[in-house]
Amino acid sequence: MWESKNLRTILRIKNAVPHFFADGIFVYSIKNKIFSISDLQEPKPHLIAEIPWTGLQHLSHFRVFDRYFKNSILLVHKTRNNGYLAGTGHGWWHIDQLGNVHSVSHFSDTRPMHRGFCESFSGWTYVAEYISNPQRKEVHIYRTRDLALFEIAWTFEKKSIRHVHALISDPALPNRIWILTGDLDHESCFFYTDDDFSTLKCFYKKGQISRATDLIIRCDDLYWGMDSPLETSYLIHGNKKDPNRIDRVCELSGPAYYLCQNENSNIYVGTTVEPGPGVKDKFARIIKIDAAYNCLELLKRRADIFPQYGIFYFPKGILPRNILIYSQRALYPYEGCLTIAEDHS
Repeated sequence: MWESKNLRTILRIKNAVPHFFADGIFVYSIKNKIFSISDLQEPKPHLIAEIPWTGLQHLSHFRVFDRYFKNSILLVHKTRNNGYLAGTGHGWWHIDQLGNVHSVSHFSDTRPMHRGFCESFSGWTYVAEYISNPQRKEVHIYRTRDLALFEIAWTFEKKSIRHVHALISDPALPNRIWILTGDLDHESCFFYTDDDFSTLKCFYKKGQISRATDLIIRCDDLYWGMDSPLETSYLIHGNKKDPNRIDRVCELSGPAYYLCQNENSNIYVGTTVEPGPGVKDKFARIIKIDAAYNCLELLKRRADIFPQYGIFYFPKGILPRNILIYSQRALYPYEGCLTIAEDHS
């Protein structure tokens, strides 16, 4: 375990998952409860909602059960009309503006990855299907306006992709949504839609280089980490106006799942420990990339003994000032903890 002395911890919260930072509010969850914090320097949690659990689900209060059965809240999305959509590994709920919790009818046998949902400028909330899918069956993207009834917005045909990794709204192009897919070379693509999935266009199809599960967009610049256990991964810099422009910013020790950014123009990428020739050791790392493309290792955590991938999770949104927020799974120490920190490096 190694941690930069310039990374100052403000607060650690056990068994917590970060979701997003928006309009000055940080939203996270613990087990079946959703909380917000309005001041990250002096954090005081406010309860937003509590998802009802059955007796069996209460076993998830024990971390070892929760890691395997995934009954805790894993995904939280807030719409422009202040409603919330929350998902566990087994179900979905809608929280209305008054804080009332409503069960959502079953619409898919899967849940998305942590960047696998977004809202379009026209008010649709989209949820991407993420399944193991070794047979390469059809893969769907669903949508809803009321967070209650879902319909299929797009279907990827059989044998075209394995699954959808992420749906990313473009802040510079309000009608655009980026769709990231994987996993084999011909399946690893960046698609986009500008018309709420009436059409879909392919922007990148570059093998493992375009295998990604998250994307940061700054005007015309695109940043992502390669999600490849098969070959050496890099933090990649691309450009929306030129699909042939690909720059490798820095080499990574393993696949990169998620990224985050703050107002100091820093990008943070978390590497993952999983099986594969592209994974260099048993340590997951958080790498900082500043505005001058200097790369600095801020943190590394060793994978623990459980047979799960070691992962860092970050919230969506642009964090304030020099703040960094992350949580970790299957990594030692502080397994399952959410950390709010200041980066003074």
